[in-house]
Amino acid sequence: MSMQIWVDESGGKGVDRLYSVVGLIAQAESWAVFSDEWKECLSEGKQIKTFKMKTVAKWREPQRTEKLKKLVAILKRHVKQTVVTVLDIDLFVYLWGEAMPKGMDNHYLPPFYDTMTGAAIYAARNGETSPFEAIFDRQDVYAQHAIFAYPTYLKTVEREFPALYPLLPALPAFSTDDDFMPLQAADMYAWCIRNKIQNRDNTFDWILEELKPTTSSEFFSVWDINTIPERVRTTLQGVIDATSSEAV
Repeated sequence: MSMQIWVDESGGKGVDRLYSVVGLIAQAESWAVFSDEWKECLSEGKQIKTFKMKTVAKWREPQRTEKLKKLVAILKRHVKQTVVTVLDIDLFVYLWGEAMPKGMDNHYLPPFYDTMTGAAIYAARNGETSPFEAIFDRQDVYAQHAIFAYPTYLKTVEREFPALYPLLPALPAFSTDDDFMPLQAADMYAWCIRNKIQNRDNTFDWILEELKPTTSSEFFSVWDINTIPERVRTTLQGVIDATSSEAV
């Protein structure tokens, strides 16, 4: 069975200044068991058809914490690693959007690339030999940009990080959290991270603490005033290098 990373986001333009993206990694067979357990938990007590953290966060106690504790326990049993990206959209548009070529100037692409690269690094370190599967929550417009830019990303990885290239999928997949339980779990984690940073709300800190063993600083990327300018420079240089190599 292959490694899978399931990816969902919280925030974005028109919702919040912060945009958080979380990818959850486990083996496909583990995700199958996870999905059965998650679905069963949703049907117990106060029932949920499709888990949305922003909805459950508004529940009254004790039902809210009782449900969340059971779901977090399921998540902890199966997830091996998380890949997290947090991006300041206002700063991104100001510092990055004006500098990038058309098609590379939307806020979806940097977390997309960070997620794919992080998953490939994790796969390499854990002895994976075949491409992993990457399944993102469906975002129709942004997904089109990602698919269009993906071949260029693959060429860059093949040139700069050849050991990672064989582990990347030919194309990522896009699905809906209405149908796939792992995307609902990624929604939970992404919402909690954004809520903590943006609102400084500690109500759900216990969830982040519980999931801390699956998170490491190496796979936690922040796009803010301290990092975006340098990323602009290196990305532009990468575009120049890729264009030059294709011309030769």
